[in-house]
Amino acid sequence: MKKIFLAGLILLLTLNISLAESKLKVGIVEFELMNDISIENAGKIIAELIAESLVNVGRYDVYERVLLKKVLEEQKLSLSGMIDSKTAPEIGKIYGLQAIIAGSAMKTGNLISVNARLISTETGQIIKAGKIEIEKPEDLSKEIPVLANLVSGISRDEMKSLKDIEEKE
Repeated sequence: MKKIFLAGLILLLTLNISLAESKLKVGIVEFELMNDISIENAGKIIAELIAESLVNVGRYDVYERVLLKKVLEEQKLSLSGMIDSKTAPEIGKIYGLQAIIAGSAMKTGNLISVNARLISTETGQIIKAGKIEIEKPEDLSKEIPVLANLVSGISRDEMKSLKDIEEKE
């Protein structure tokens, strides 16, 4: 009986360790502004808000954007507008990241759209993507967690279900 318990305990510990190790190492770069969205330093602000939200989601190991900025500057790459499926693998090799989160923001009519992409640093392929739209700049901080969930693979329906469960508790 003790052997079975011990074997089960070892299996459980091994599973927990492998799950903890399975988090992707991601870096977040400043978001590209396609036009004026009426938020000063919007690209930096969006990157910071996404980083905080991704840490709270818990699916990725998020690396400090300031450190990533140093690496990009050393490699003569811009934080804005130069990160794509071609440059992501180079950044991953330099910084030891498995993925980069990059994106853009733009204003069209009365809507501000923010798009985010999780890009593999091995292949340059977009793994996941998400988009939010807001009418007022002050709503950005309320909607960024939604975008973080989307690039973490949590759909809007799943977010709604989780919110419903929390409200019932």
